[in-house]
Amino acid sequence: MDKKFTVQRPVKMDGPRNFRDLGGYPAKKGMTKKGVFYRSDGMQLLSDQDRQWMLAHDIRCIIDLRNENEAIRQPDALGKDFTYYNIPMSDKKAEIDGREIYPDSLSELYKLILTRHMKDFVRVMRIFIEQNGLPLVFHCAVGKDRTGLTAMLLLSVCGVSEEVSLADYETSAQNMEPLYNKMKEEFQSRNVEVPDDLLTSPAEEMKKAMDFLHKFWGSAEGYLKAGGLTENELSRLRELFIESI
Repeated sequence: MDKKFTVQRPVKMDGPRNFRDLGGYPAKKGMTKKGVFYRSDGMQLLSDQDRQWMLAHDIRCIIDLRNENEAIRQPDALGKDFTYYNIPMSDKKAEIDGREIYPDSLSELYKLILTRHMKDFVRVMRIFIEQNGLPLVFHCAVGKDRTGLTAMLLLSVCGVSEEVSLADYETSAQNMEPLYNKMKEEFQSRNVEVPDDLLTSPAEEMKKAMDFLHKFWGSAEGYLKAGGLTENELSRLRELFIESI
């Protein structure tokens, strides 16, 4: 059993429903710092009040993990005060004749994302390092799949246990539940069939993805190193996100 921890609750916002801090978790040599790395669902409905909250907390860097079509269809509601990066990652198996095809399970989706987007995850980590401790938020559409994998990699590199990482992941479905019916309607309007399981976040599905990661790369560090991240960069990432207790 890990040290006592509490999964961070979402910030109350008008737009996002899964915007939360990754700080406050037990790490290998301390705790993850609060107010540095935030994860979120889509940010296309940010209100003026939401943006003011972000600016008041020095969050000026946004990393959007959605693919190009998603980002164009529902652009983040930002402004001149923010720096925006789009690191496109696919959250589907394929597109055939314009029809989106999804895997049968979340774990299969996660394995695909990890396999396809190693270099993209490394690019995200390098932006984290370039920010040099300044707060930022990374997000996708729902904030649990591409965002969940990014959070898992970051937490794992910093020595946060599987138990804690999985608990942080699992809470997304609960946070997003009020919006799932709207999302289903949107999918239907585009003639997209999405298995109901893909709108959940059970810990066992992310655990399978973590086991896949360990089988082929040994660890999150091994995975990111295979994509080109250096040991010095990994050490710097830990310095930025871990505080002694």
